[in-house]
Order: sequence, then C-alpha cells, then structure tokens
Amino acid sequence: MSSIERDDPPAPPTAEKGDGPTTSANEIVSGLQNNSRGGNENKEPFDLKKFLPPPPEDQLAMGGDIIALFVYAFLDHFLNDLMASALASTDPATAAAIDPETATQLAMTTAIPVWYDISQHAGTPFNGVSVLPSLGYVPYAPAISTAGTSAVILVSTWLLTGWITGAFLYKNTLECSVSKAVATVGRTWVSATVISVGIALASDAWYDCVTNPSLGGLTKADADFLFGSLSVLAMWRFVLSSMLGSGGSDD
Repeated sequence: MSSIERDDPPAPPTAEKGDGPTTSANEIVSGLQNNSRGGNENKEPFDLKKFLPPPPEDQLAMGGDIIALFVYAFLDHFLNDLMASALASTDPATAAAIDPETATQLAMTTAIPVWYDISQHAGTPFNGVSVLPSLGYVPYAPAISTAGTSAVILVSTWLLTGWITGAFLYKNTLECSVSKAVATVGRTWVSATVISVGIALASDAWYDCVTNPSLGGLTKADADFLFGSLSVLAMWRFVLSSMLGSGGSDD
C-alpha cells in the first residue's frame, strides 16, 4: 500500500508583539490628520467685503451731488451773511429784500433790551460786562454756522448714507426710471439729515457760553438749510436721470 503524503497547513503568520495595536493607532491618527487638512482647505477665509455695501459706480452722479451740496451751502451762507450785514448797518430795506419774514421778526426782537447781571459773574473773565455782547444775526447751530463746515457735514453724511443705500449704483441712477432715481434720493436724504440734525444739536448743546449761548434746538435757519438740501439733490438727480438715463425697470 502506497502511503499518502499529507501536507501540513501553512502556519499563520505570527505578528510581533505590539505591531497590531500600533498599526491601527497610526491609521486612525493619519485619518484624523487628513480630515483636518481637508477641513482647513475647504474653509474659506474671512472676507469683510462680503458684509459691506458695493462700492460706488456712477461717478458722475456722485460728483454732481458733491458739487451741488457745496454750491448750495456756500450760497445759503453768503445770503445769510449779507442779511446780517444789512441788519448791522440798520438797512431794513436790504434785509427785507433777502428775507422779509425774518427781517420783521428781528426788527421786533432787537428793540427789547437784554440786561446782564454783573454780580452773577464777579471774579470771572466776564466781570465788569454790563450788557450782553451783540450776538448779531446768528441763525445757525455752531457745527453749521460757516459755509465750510456746513458743506463738509452735508457732503460727508450724504456720501456715507448714499454708499449704504446704494444711491451711487447705476441701477439707482441711470439704469432705472426717473421716479426710482428720485425716490432713492429721498430715502438717502432722510438718513443723511437725521445724522446732520444730530450733529447740529450736539454742537449747540456742547458749545454753550456767554458770547455764543445755546439756541436750545434747531432754529428756522437751521431747518431751512438742512431741509432745503433735498430740493437741490432731487432736482439734480431728476435732470440727470431724465437726460442720460436709460429708463429701465424699477426692479
């Protein structure tokens, strides 16, 4: 009888002590590192521009706004200074020609004497002053009392609020209907005027002294000046949109 040779099964590979757990741990750490790298690569960096309004596009409209506000501020203060000179020179005809209503009111109020109590200011720089100094025609709050400062405030607040509301984008200036262009001006003007009024009131409350007492709020001249800027801006944008606009939709 022939003998049948039997092959012994191969012995399983023997792992050295500590190789199995170490290999598994390395694979886990490697996987975590790859995931971490992938997460960092997919994460977008923080971009502040995404949260800001788009930059101005229509340089013509923005430049025209600046010129219109500067001309308006200087012309308004020139006429008021002219009226102040007429009142100081006791020329009622010139003052009445510039602003009849204000000239009449001032003619009535300047006839009333204002006395100054010396005893209340003994030992102060104003000691010995018997009568309040002539205030002249001071119609504005201190912040907008000159043509230069008032023009800067009007232009600064207009540019800031116009940038936020998109008043210098083509879709709100030339690529829209005339009604939308004017409505954009009104919406922007409200925000700009609120800031300007706040600056005027703050300056009136802060700059309070004997020679320039606080007016206690907005005067008629303040209101006429601040609210009159709407007509200037609306007229300019109306002409611009009517002549150069494409008359697009209001969407």
